[in-house]
Amino acid sequence: IKASLSVIGIAMAVAVMILGSFSLDAVNYMMDFQFRKAQRQDLTVTFVEPATAAVVYELSNLPGVQASETMRSIATRIRFENRSKRVGIMGLEPDPQLYRLLNTQEQPINVPEFGIMLNTRLAEVLGVAPGDLLTVEVLEDKRPTLNLEVTKIVEEFSGANAYMNKLLLHKLLKESSVASGAFLKVDSNRIDEVFHQLEIRPGVASVAIKTAVIDSFQDTMEESVLVMRSFIAGFAAVIAIGVVYNSARISLSERSRDLATMRVIGFSKREVSTVLLAEIALFTLLAIPVGWLFGFGLAALMVSGLDTDNYRIPLVINPSTLGMAALVVVIATVISAWIVQRRVHQLDLIGVLKTRE
Repeated sequence: IKASLSVIGIAMAVAVMILGSFSLDAVNYMMDFQFRKAQRQDLTVTFVEPATAAVVYELSNLPGVQASETMRSIATRIRFENRSKRVGIMGLEPDPQLYRLLNTQEQPINVPEFGIMLNTRLAEVLGVAPGDLLTVEVLEDKRPTLNLEVTKIVEEFSGANAYMNKLLLHKLLKESSVASGAFLKVDSNRIDEVFHQLEIRPGVASVAIKTAVIDSFQDTMEESVLVMRSFIAGFAAVIAIGVVYNSARISLSERSRDLATMRVIGFSKREVSTVLLAEIALFTLLAIPVGWLFGFGLAALMVSGLDTDNYRIPLVINPSTLGMAALVVVIATVISAWIVQRRVHQLDLIGVLKTRE
C-alpha cells in the first residue's frame, strides 16, 4: 500500500507538470494550423459596402500584391430542428489557396458547388452531420429563406463559422459578383506600402495584417505561459520532493536496524545506500508513465471545460512536454535521494543496534 501510494503521489507531480505546460503546445498548434496552414494570406481587407469587380481588380493590381481572392459575407440565422444559431456565412472561391478550409487530417477541402459547409464547433452546436438539411434565414437585403444541405464539416478552433461556394451564394441572393472583402498575398518587403495604400481608400473598412496579429498573440501568450509554467514546475517539484522524501524517510526509519547491521558486517556506505535508493528510483520509474496518463486525462478534462463558442483548444501534448515533466520529477527525486543518503551515512551504528531483549 505504501509503495502504491508513493507511486501515485509521484505520478501526480508529473501530471501537474503536464497540466501546466500543455497549453503552450495547444496554442502553438492552433497558431500553426490557423495562420500558416489554413489562412495563408498576408492582408485581409473588408469593404464598407459590397464592392464590384472593378474595385477588386484595382486592389489586386496594387504594386506588391502577388495574389488575391475575394469573399462574400452575409449575416444569417441557421436553424436545424429546435436549434438555431446566428452566424455569418462566408462565400469563398471554389478552390481557395489563400483562405483554405481543412479537414481533421489537415488536408485542404474544395468548396463544393452546392450546399453549405460548417466548422466543427457550429456542427456541434446545431447537432448536425453531413447530409442534414438546414434552414438558413438571410438577415440582409431581401431576407430570403434558403434550404441548404450540409456537405462537409471543416476543422477550425475559433468561432462558429459557415462557408459556401461564392458563385452559389450570388445566385441564391440574386446579385452580381460583388465582394465583402479580399485576401491578399503581398511581397514581404512591401506590406507596409500596400497597407498604407489600402488605408487611404474610403471604401475600405478595415485591413488586418496577419503577422501583426500573430506577433501580438505570441507575445501575450509566451509572457503569461512562461510565468505559469515556472509556477507549475515549482509546485510539481515540491510535490515530488515531499512524496519521495517522506517515502524514503519512512523506509529509513523502518529499516534503520537492518541497514546498520549491514554496515557492521562489512557492507560499504555506498552499498547500504543503494538498498534504499534503488527503491526510490524504482518508484520514480514506475510513476513517470502513470503520471503521463494522469496528465493526459487531466488535460482532456481541462480542454472539455474550456470549450466555448469563441474558441476550442485542441488536446495536443508534445513529447518535449512529457520529457520536461519527467525531468523535473527526476531532479526532485535526485535531490530527495541525496538528502536521504546523507542520513544513511550518519547512522549511529551502536545506537541503532541497541535493543532490549
